[in-house]
Amino acid sequence: MSQPTPLRQLWRHASGHRPKVIRATVFSVLNKICDVAPELLIGAAVDVVVNRGGQSLVGRVFGVEDRLDQLTILAGVTVVVWVLESITDYLAHIAWRTLAQDVEHDTRMEAYTHVQNLEVGYFEDHSSGGLMSVLNDDVNQLERFLDFGVHELILTATNVVLVGLTFFVISPTLAVLAFLPIPVIILRSLRYQRPLAARYDLVRAAA
Repeated sequence: MSQPTPLRQLWRHASGHRPKVIRATVFSVLNKICDVAPELLIGAAVDVVVNRGGQSLVGRVFGVEDRLDQLTILAGVTVVVWVLESITDYLAHIAWRTLAQDVEHDTRMEAYTHVQNLEVGYFEDHSSGGLMSVLNDDVNQLERFLDFGVHELILTATNVVLVGLTFFVISPTLAVLAFLPIPVIILRSLRYQRPLAARYDLVRAAA
């Protein structure tokens, strides 16, 4: 039976914090939606300028024919989106930082309790520096991953999905051309990750 991946192990280990993970993820996704929205609003503004009267998308949606009124509506929506983008960005960072601190604390306490219950003979074969490195630096690495890494991964994945959907709606051909290199990039990244993981293990062992 194959060993679970580190992310699966982390998900099981942090089972008591899953509601916090879901809440932080929601904030991250909302933040990226608000971050992408201004570009779509710019496209809507161009549509208003190019088309006349109620022929634009904004005119059809809001039932407004005057161009100035349509642009005013877009300006108001843009301001609201920027405010929401700032709020969700703040909430996402606070949520992930709180989650990271809680998981770090629980992990360090569990590891310390485990070390306290080990047999005395175990400490004769292992250096105290190695144990302290696990209790301090390795746990801090986990905290940094939850604080920064997960948030950035969710933002990237959400961005790819939103941009991909937009491309497919506007021009399927353009979407296929834009996403054509992605499988190659993923395969090359996974191939590069194998030797990188071995070197990272050496760095952690040297710590």
